[in-house]
Amino acid sequence: MTGILSCSDSSKKAKVSLKRNDSLDYFLEKSYNDTVPKRQKYLYADKALTIVSNEVDDSMNRVNYFKVANRYFYLGNRRKYEITTRKIIKRAVISNDTFSLAKGYQYLGDISKIDSSFYYYFQAEKLFVKIKNYEYLASVLLNKAGLQYSQKDYIGCEKSTIAALKLIKISNPNNKSQQVVWNAYLTMGAIYTDLEEFPAAINYYKMAIKLWKTSKYLQYYERNEVVFNNIGIAYEHMKDYKKAIECYEVALFDKNLRDISPNLYAQLKNNIAYSNFKLGNYKSAFKDFSEAKKVSDRLTTTSSKIAYRINMAEYYKQTNIDDEARKLAKEAYNISKKEEISRSILKSLKTLTQVDPANASKYFTEFNKINDSLQLAERQNRDKFARIEYETEELITDKKNLIEEKDNYLYSSIGFLLLVLVFVVFGYYVLKNRQTQLKREQEKANAEIYRLMLEQGKKVEEGKQLEKKRISQELHDGVMSRLTSIRLNLFILRKKTDPETIQKCIGHINEIQDIEKEIRAITYDLQKNVLSGTINFDHVVRKIFTDVENHSDINFKLHSDVNIDWVGVDSKVKMQIYRILQEAIQNIDKYAAAQNVNITMRALDNTLLIEITDDGVGFDESKIEKGIGIKSMYTRAKEIAGEIFINSAPGQGTSVRLKVQV
Repeated sequence: MTGILSCSDSSKKAKVSLKRNDSLDYFLEKSYNDTVPKRQKYLYADKALTIVSNEVDDSMNRVNYFKVANRYFYLGNRRKYEITTRKIIKRAVISNDTFSLAKGYQYLGDISKIDSSFYYYFQAEKLFVKIKNYEYLASVLLNKAGLQYSQKDYIGCEKSTIAALKLIKISNPNNKSQQVVWNAYLTMGAIYTDLEEFPAAINYYKMAIKLWKTSKYLQYYERNEVVFNNIGIAYEHMKDYKKAIECYEVALFDKNLRDISPNLYAQLKNNIAYSNFKLGNYKSAFKDFSEAKKVSDRLTTTSSKIAYRINMAEYYKQTNIDDEARKLAKEAYNISKKEEISRSILKSLKTLTQVDPANASKYFTEFNKINDSLQLAERQNRDKFARIEYETEELITDKKNLIEEKDNYLYSSIGFLLLVLVFVVFGYYVLKNRQTQLKREQEKANAEIYRLMLEQGKKVEEGKQLEKKRISQELHDGVMSRLTSIRLNLFILRKKTDPETIQKCIGHINEIQDIEKEIRAITYDLQKNVLSGTINFDHVVRKIFTDVENHSDINFKLHSDVNIDWVGVDSKVKMQIYRILQEAIQNIDKYAAAQNVNITMRALDNTLLIEITDDGVGFDESKIEKGIGIKSMYTRAKEIAGEIFINSAPGQGTSVRLKVQV
């Protein structure tokens, strides 16, 4: 080899260079080959590093260094990964290669502790801004958002993620940008899930699904089942367990998922079991819980093991198998503590307070202690993020000024640096004292907030009890008393049925009407929220005509579009739709002499279309005067900016159509 290198023939040199590059590619390829034992992969990666280390420092050499660093990252060798990355940074500084330097900082950020990681990402961010590389800048911002999310800095996380999405729009679309956008959608979904803004979270997850379906690159490297799992979790938080199960079943559609991604498979089985358990499908729940346990217990990862035990403990508690419930909750706690997973420790402690009442006080005390320390650590890290940004900006500015002035103001600059050093030391002690004082004040404020929360909760509960008592008294003292009186007065019809007695009894009908008004008054304040929350609107509509079917021969059919998101429809809109349907069905019951009634509810873009048709006697629209009921229907439609159309003719039935923008 040495003899060939010394030859002056250019064609021979080209052959040697090609051979060396081929050997580098060979070792890199072998270090990724899944058929090669892991120990041998390390040796191949080390040989690749040796080749790269002996190359001349140029742009291609630094590209090769990054390839080697990626191999070490893939093999899980953090030490070699860091050593290789720091060599890249050193060479990038010497060569004034801003791109490689920024990318090197990003690589260090991927493996460092929280505060160091944020520092490296911030350094990379500034350098990518400088060279206007928006594609890599977006990737760094998304990494930074992940750190902010881990510390519950949701505002900062959302800001960084949106900034990344905006940058992707002005960069060249490619596979890397698709990856960034997909991860950004997932991050936004996670933020809004934690903030309990579940419709917004679901919307971002659906955007991720849409992108995945159009990208062959994402379909090859990412699993869309993760997104459906996240949507299912959001519906689970909304207590819409049926929709949650639908999402989990979509994620489980791939029969090979158990082999391809056993951890995700175990999570999905655990989640679908929990939703079935909440719906009372205990048999199905137990079967899926068992499958989740079988798979998760074979894994080295602990997340699914802990989740299964916490959910199954709740299941056993509900089914009165208390010993098993306590056993599983304690297992979840022990695994979480061994792995030092703070949030899982908190979840398992919370479960233990429910399944082990005898020791609930002990678990509750430990829960508060860990929760307080966790919140303090997260708050300190968030403050540290802001301080790192500020101090880094300051250092960059100072460095720039020093470079510009060093030739003419060398001695004055040294004096200035000494003054800055004294100021920093003095400021450090002032800041430290201030932090101690703020910590004490924060502790007092936390205690006061806790006390006020307890008092507020007590007042809310007292208000509920007073309202229950008031309604109970109204019903008992007013309604029940008068109904009892009427019942006793009407008993005389069992003994006498002469016209005079019947005439006297008819007078009590007016009293029943008065009681009806009194009941309306009592329920007036309750009716506003009857359609709020996550109540199934289809069930509410079905209840209207079910009452009519009980005393008539009318056959009702409801056709409802499953794509209508009733949870997202404003409660006021749902209330007015409900009242219009109620009035229309009452009119059919009273006047139509119909045998069949069809109710259709459809969604078209952002429009709801509601239609009620009957095969009754109908009426002449030009001759019939609009009564209070029909006027009320028009008024209610107008209040929600909707349109209502009533069409009828003698002998041809009647149709009522309502169109509302949502």
